[in-house]
Amino acid sequence: MFYIPFLSISPAALIIGIASHMLIGMTWYSPLMFGSLWMKLCKINPESIKMHAGHVIGSAITGGTITIVLGHLLKTSGVASCIASIEYSTLIWLGFISTVLFSPVLWEKRPIELYLIGAAHWLVTLLVIGCVVTKL
Repeated sequence: MFYIPFLSISPAALIIGIASHMLIGMTWYSPLMFGSLWMKLCKINPESIKMHAGHVIGSAITGGTITIVLGHLLKTSGVASCIASIEYSTLIWLGFISTVLFSPVLWEKRPIELYLIGAAHWLVTLLVIGCVVTKL
């Protein structure tokens, strides 16, 4: 497999990581899953949401950054299996994402349900991307 040395991951892993991030987000925040509740909790009118290129580009950049950084962390830690990547990704999520996302619940009085939707989304995203970068 071809690797870009400073990225620590293959181009295929990068592309699939970005696509996974975007697909998970679109599904997670769709009306079929948590989108309706999320919009209600955020006080967003569904008719006011207009998707544009900036959303797609921003999501691709976010997904790419997560894939590159998580891939680098897993590779330099010697993680080579999907099971081990799940363990490491969960620890990263627990220590850095779930805790940061909880601050608005404490200080801005945001609903706990909003926290749970967002935190679970990021956990699933990290677990999938972690497996992708260790397998490709």
